[in-house]
Amino acid sequence: MMRELQNVSCDQNSMTRELFYLSRDQILMTHESFYLLREQNSMAREVLNVSRHQNLITQEQLFPLKAEEPMSKQVD
Repeated sequence: MMRELQNVSCDQNSMTRELFYLSRDQILMTHESFYLLREQNSMAREVLNVSRHQNLITQEQLFPLKAEEPMSKQVD
């Protein structure tokens, strides 16, 4: 009987330790996910800026301002 209680106690300690390590890993993965999402957000912002720049270049190519037009007719 005493031996069985010792075994149960040992198993319980092992499971508690395993749970601790799993919880720690989950916290680390959550932190990593946060940093990856932040990096993804940063990259998406950069892509958006490049896209806006390309759009402006395309508009300038499609609708070039003529030098002879008065400044009042030029559109920004």
